[in-house]
Amino acid sequence: MLARRLASRLSRRCISLGYDGSGDVWLKVPEVPTITKGGSSLSFPAQGIDRVTITISPNLPDGQYLVRLENIMLHLAGTWRHRVLHILCPDQRRRRTSDPQPKVAYPGAYTGYEQGILINIYLPYPATYEMSGPVSTLRPL
Repeated sequence: MLARRLASRLSRRCISLGYDGSGDVWLKVPEVPTITKGGSSLSFPAQGIDRVTITISPNLPDGQYLVRLENIMLHLAGTWRHRVLHILCPDQRRRRTSDPQPKVAYPGAYTGYEQGILINIYLPYPATYEMSGPVSTLRPL
């Protein structure tokens, strides 16, 4: 319940910035994936960090952006609809030209059945992990 209220408040915050984010307008920039070792172990490089610094590709086009930071809580993701998304939407301004693809819509980009969302991270460990969301075509410098 707390996560839903938090997401709702943050969604209103995003909308209050004058951009509702509807349609296929979201694209992926850097990600910090879960690491598997062929089923022998799992590690979470993002665990315990209190900030993320990313280098945005110089190919990101001009515009005002909302940065959607997602943290999918995998410890609850073993059954459908039990995953928790923590989402923040700070706004950023960018001045460049290009049209990176693919773009997706939220809600709608996830069904909840993606391997990166519906996953049991406990024994036996999964042999692979695939990040959810679109593939990033933007690479940092």
